[in-house]
Amino acid sequence: MSRRRDAIGKRALHACVVFIACACAPALARQCDETNVTSFRRWADLRAFLNPKMRGAPCVVRLNVRGDVRGCSNDRVERAPLMRVDPLGDVDFTALTRAPRVLLATPAAWQKVLERAYVKDDEMAREIRANVKGVLVESVHPTGEADKALLKGFSLGPAARANTTGGRTGGIDAVKMDFRGTPMMLLDTSSTHAARIRAMANARAMQENKGEKHMWRAEVDMRMTSLGKQPTIAPPSSESCLKANTCLPVGGYSVLATMPPLNRDVASTKSIVLVVARMDADGVFRDATPATNARMSGLIALMAVAKSLQKAFSSLTEDDFAHHVAFVALSGEDFGNIGSQRLARELAADAAESLLPELAGRKLRAVIELGPMGMSNSFEAGKMPALFVHGPHIDEVSKKISQYADTYEFDVTFKKGMAKILDSSEPSFESVRGLAYDAVYISEDRDQASDPLSGTHLDVGVSRSIDVDRMGDAVRSIARLIGTYAFRNTNSSYATHDGDIVANTFDDAAGRATVIELSKCLADQRYGLDKCSSGLRLINEKTVSTLGEYIASDGYVDPTHEPSRYPDVLVGIPRSVQAHNDKKTLARFVWSYLAEATSMSSTTSKMCELDGSCRGQGEVCVGKNTANAGTCHKSSPRYILALSSRLGYDHRDGSWIVKEPKDDDERIAPLWTESNWAPGVGFTMIAPAGEGNYFSQNMIAVYAVGALAFVAILHACIGRKKTTARRGTDAEREGLLQ
Repeated sequence: MSRRRDAIGKRALHACVVFIACACAPALARQCDETNVTSFRRWADLRAFLNPKMRGAPCVVRLNVRGDVRGCSNDRVERAPLMRVDPLGDVDFTALTRAPRVLLATPAAWQKVLERAYVKDDEMAREIRANVKGVLVESVHPTGEADKALLKGFSLGPAARANTTGGRTGGIDAVKMDFRGTPMMLLDTSSTHAARIRAMANARAMQENKGEKHMWRAEVDMRMTSLGKQPTIAPPSSESCLKANTCLPVGGYSVLATMPPLNRDVASTKSIVLVVARMDADGVFRDATPATNARMSGLIALMAVAKSLQKAFSSLTEDDFAHHVAFVALSGEDFGNIGSQRLARELAADAAESLLPELAGRKLRAVIELGPMGMSNSFEAGKMPALFVHGPHIDEVSKKISQYADTYEFDVTFKKGMAKILDSSEPSFESVRGLAYDAVYISEDRDQASDPLSGTHLDVGVSRSIDVDRMGDAVRSIARLIGTYAFRNTNSSYATHDGDIVANTFDDAAGRATVIELSKCLADQRYGLDKCSSGLRLINEKTVSTLGEYIASDGYVDPTHEPSRYPDVLVGIPRSVQAHNDKKTLARFVWSYLAEATSMSSTTSKMCELDGSCRGQGEVCVGKNTANAGTCHKSSPRYILALSSRLGYDHRDGSWIVKEPKDDDERIAPLWTESNWAPGVGFTMIAPAGEGNYFSQNMIAVYAVGALAFVAILHACIGRKKTTARRGTDAEREGLLQ
């Protein structure tokens, strides 16, 4: 009877443990997700559970050679209570002057704080700056109905400046501001939820007149090593921090591909039509710079135009070309046009010294730059889609467009824009302009940014940012514009004396299909380069391993988990610039896609050799990876180092060398760098002191499960001790052996 009672007691105790564990599991799972704690094996795990570290994208420091500073930092570790400002932007600025606080703010409220405290410089602004020890920006849905009010009036970053006139559309240009003393971070969705709960607890504590020891505090450590010991008093320059090995150059690799392909054996003097788009962007939060409309729409258009022209160009001979065409995806343009400056330098150099010897010494016939052109209804508000032609040669280019625009029906119209371009790469090419020269910037923006979120951390999502049908029409038009420059006046079916383009010259279907495919690869959160067919074929690399976990039922993707289009931070310069292994995934994808799109090979391309080489002259291997053998194409894609020629790299000791400037271009080069920082920087929530901390819902769950588990183990051990060992009978032993 006693054994039966013990068995019933054990089962009841085990059932109790299981019941409490299951009841507490949701709270524990939610807390573990918010704190990023997956196991409790060490005391540090429990400490991280109690004092969770906030996850998200930080604002970091960049410096240039003149000592200008962009970004955020603090001089020492600070602690202050967390306070959420009014989420709709109705901020009580007087409350921000009373005591030190770390602010939790929606994008709309964040902008209001920056406008009042960091644009103005009166006494109240200085008091606010002294008391605000950090800012945590909430992650909100850019198109969700519930969050629309949290974005009202929000327009930060490059989108705050018109890309043609230099005016402002609202907000401030936070990307280029100096926030030393005020660390900032864009939270991911789980940390946003956790921070809101703790801010609400602090608000209740304030209403009950409790002291700060009963409030959640944020510990802020965003010390940037490049700033030195007195960063707010005597900040260093990029030159001094490179010598001290406390920063790294911002730059990367541009990608260039030409039609026809470059030929090392046959020198050409024909001028070049340069088709340009930008591949990356600066951002307030380095790891949350999706730039879907600001950069990816123009890049998609450039690659689709190349695909649309492939059919016509691959059947031409050298004599049929009036001018060669070069498609260029530039890197680092937001940091002093370093991509276009370096390209222009290589074009102007002697062939023996240039990284592009086949193009060295040749002049430019035209520069056609493609800016934002997503033309989505989400910000066009049902307007007739139009692209605006900006720049000093509006009349000449508009005349070329009108030659075919009256003949074919286009859903997207072209209109004249402004003569002055603010964010253009074209001025970099002044030294290589030909006698006959046109330069235009084509964009959806007329005199100000039509997309208020373009260039911000909320410039994300294909459904919000890009209308693929309109972009397909835009590609069709731009391809014909390029054709008027490239085709020679011959008796062929491609061009006539007036430059009137024959309809079957261009593969419009391929251009439109490319827009659809690349929108999936570069802008659609449901695909990305790791899931779209072109990405799997050309790269086959997992770029965002857990992207699916951050897609909500309504399609929202946390911007902190999207691929960031922030430029490279170079740890060194490879001995071979054309090697793939040190390039970002996006650069390698653009290289591979343009290699195919500008290929002069037949439709039956040969497979690459085992070592990734090709036997044919002038051929390159495209798409070789762990899953694909790759194919050989007769094309000439090139990586171009997007870095000032003033910077060199010593491979012996792995250090950067800042050379003395040799000319005016090197003398004015800004040499932007990004600061190093310690691994542990960020925002950590510190639990309130006092007994209330130990009896929260989550901690009761932890202690209850732990205590019952301990009792169950103790009971099992005691029960095992009461059981006396005995020798089994012969019958029992024989039964076990059978």
